[in-house]
Amino acid sequence: MDGRVVLRTSPAELQQQGPILKVLISHTQAELTEATSLGLQFPPSLPFNALIDTGAAVTVINRQLAETYKLKYTGPERITSVGSAAQYFPGYAAAISFPDRNLRRFDIVRIIACPLASPAMSCLIGRDILRYWELTYNGGSGEVTIRDLRP
Repeated sequence: MDGRVVLRTSPAELQQQGPILKVLISHTQAELTEATSLGLQFPPSLPFNALIDTGAAVTVINRQLAETYKLKYTGPERITSVGSAAQYFPGYAAAISFPDRNLRRFDIVRIIACPLASPAMSCLIGRDILRYWELTYNGGSGEVTIRDLRP
């Protein structure tokens, strides 16, 4: 696996929607192992749309997903957004993977659950993940290339 993925769309769609990819949010491997040993099960994860957002410091999901997947609550997290004062939202420990893409999974990620403006988008991939990727945005071709930089 070379860790390189190309997201292809039209230049107009890329400008209108931004770079979108499918993600799966789940419990960390340690949580899954412990739950299995105790005979517990979690709801299965289903893929949903995520927007790559270089303006987001952390990865964000909508609250309903955090509750549906019964993610491990880690405490309140302070979020500041454009045009808003800082607010506190629930933080969770989770794993994030990218189905049908040649990108490695992140097993332990701090995810914040807060309202998102678009009902079509359930996740923002923030700079906490992007710091491990090289991202090339080619507006002229409508392509975004992601290369995982982790060894």
